[in-house]
Amino acid sequence: MVASFPYLTEKSLHQALSRLISLGVVEKLNEQVRQIRCMLIGCGSIGSHVFKQLSMFPLKKMLLVDNDIVDETNIYRQDFYPEDIGLKKTAALLNRSSCIEETVFSNQRIMGPHDLVELIQAESINLVIQAADCPTTDDMARIVNKAGDYCNVPYIVNPGYIGNAMSLPEFFYPNLDYSYASSHLSIPGEPVLRFQKNKLSYRFCDELACLIAQQVDDYRHHKIPRYYGEKGYFNTIDFKWCTKRMSSFDDNKVKD
Repeated sequence: MVASFPYLTEKSLHQALSRLISLGVVEKLNEQVRQIRCMLIGCGSIGSHVFKQLSMFPLKKMLLVDNDIVDETNIYRQDFYPEDIGLKKTAALLNRSSCIEETVFSNQRIMGPHDLVELIQAESINLVIQAADCPTTDDMARIVNKAGDYCNVPYIVNPGYIGNAMSLPEFFYPNLDYSYASSHLSIPGEPVLRFQKNKLSYRFCDELACLIAQQVDDYRHHKIPRYYGEKGYFNTIDFKWCTKRMSSFDDNKVKD
């Protein structure tokens, strides 16, 4: 830029940038991008789309965890194709092109925090994404919460969906007062969406995955992950996320 505009000096350029940053016109990013070694638990409806989105990032490593096999009902809703039928979901995704430096898999079924801690430690994982619903979505989220705290690893939880009613994916930092367990206390009452029976469409699976990818990329760049400390749902009529803040936070504390 200085060569193109000789009347500018390096000093004046820095002064101009500093002024723009102070006014909030531009944002100063941390130059040290985190090297993400991610675990994706569940490679089905949401997980297969999450892999597609994250495969475009230069992540250091991704561990895929799933023991399911692709069948005809998965085609064109999950991110699988006819030629994938009969393959392990992890194997089908491993065949895809990717910008991720190393992609590995485990067909282990996660039944408790100990199983997850072993994988986190063995593969040096520093971010966990929960996209599985076995034993249940809530059970898996609590397992991820406990293992993340034990290993001091942040995690993203997908509260799940009923029909096309989608809950907001939530990013949590480990060992803070605001965690999955603290923010999902049991509330008695009738399930308001119990008559939703349709499977989540391809389009909405991808919408969830795009948001998760944004949260991961924010974390990579030392920014507060999108919608951190908020809960909400996806409004399919207005096609937007409707959220409510649940927790305040110290930017410097959570980013570093």
